[in-house]
Amino acid sequence: MATMSDQTSPEPLTGIFTPEQRRALFRNTNVDGNQKPIDIFTYGGGAVGALYSWIISLGSRPVNFTMACRSNYSMVQSSGFTIDSTLFGPGQFRPQKVIRDVFEVACPNDPTKSIVEYDLVFVCTKASGKVDIPAHIVTPGKTAIILFQNGINIEAPYKEAFPLNPVISAVLYISCSQPVPGKIVHVGDIDIVKLGLYPDLPAREPTHPSLQLISDLLQGGGCNAAAIPHIQSYRWLKTVYNGCWNVLCAVSGLDTHAFLASSPRAREAARALSQELIAVAKRALGILGADGQLASEGEGEGKVAKEALMLWSSEAATAGWNIALAERLVPITPSMLEDARKGMEMEVEAFCGEVVRTGERLGVELPVLKALYPILQAMNYRFKQARV
Repeated sequence: MATMSDQTSPEPLTGIFTPEQRRALFRNTNVDGNQKPIDIFTYGGGAVGALYSWIISLGSRPVNFTMACRSNYSMVQSSGFTIDSTLFGPGQFRPQKVIRDVFEVACPNDPTKSIVEYDLVFVCTKASGKVDIPAHIVTPGKTAIILFQNGINIEAPYKEAFPLNPVISAVLYISCSQPVPGKIVHVGDIDIVKLGLYPDLPAREPTHPSLQLISDLLQGGGCNAAAIPHIQSYRWLKTVYNGCWNVLCAVSGLDTHAFLASSPRAREAARALSQELIAVAKRALGILGADGQLASEGEGEGKVAKEALMLWSSEAATAGWNIALAERLVPITPSMLEDARKGMEMEVEAFCGEVVRTGERLGVELPVLKALYPILQAMNYRFKQARV
């Protein structure tokens, strides 16, 4: 799964510490020689799944990875991944177990259970709007499910399917791809991961143990990860960027810089689409009420957490910032454009469809997005028909 358009964090592009410094700091303060290995199932052997599994393996905590791969199975099974990262350096990663069929880890006598009781399951496939993982790899009451996926409203199906298990939403700010099977390329100096439990917990609540565990594992590998109480604010902020540039670039067939240079009206289109996305985000988060009034700070009905209000009152939550960021970064080929160029079905529902449905439910007008949505659906229809 390529994620070439995820550099949307409102924070500085580089953190206080380098990955090496974070690893050393974490190692010196969090090492326990008696810790047992953490069993992790990575569902999806794309760029995101491979990169973050590798980063975790760089830490001091022992981990055992099972990874489910599809088109790259033969390469990963035989040679693992070769990783080229401008931030973390070059590396090799070989999961302890690579499988093609998820039932390879099912108990022979009881296929509803796994031969391993996994501590964590990473969902690293494209968001489909439904539960993609098989039930047998999730041990009720134990396994935490971490969604390394794009889009909004992706968590509810998992919580409904696995009510006894924590569901953790991960918002990634990264630029990585897998140009050929087994080769992961990570460019740029961004390595921010925001993590939060679904549904959001009040800020005063203690961090959930599973949320703390995945945060510790990522930090231990040198990643700039943080557990936060208001994850949906960041998920929507990222959706503003992705919903704008994935959509416009996929429809036009141009990268971010080429699109902006294509016409005097290109910036106007990007601004209009960004404003629509911001409007539905603020309504969905409760930042603005149906009457257009700003919510008050606090917890409870009609109130919004201070951190969420600050984030959505900042420059990062403006159409101008969305366009300026695209101009400031190197030319980006968003994941939907990458898929379109390969004739593959795009994440239309994650980046566009679910936003349209949310806007309709909340009474937010989205004329630009609604006009582009059926065009993207038609493109997906064409790609699908070409494979028949």
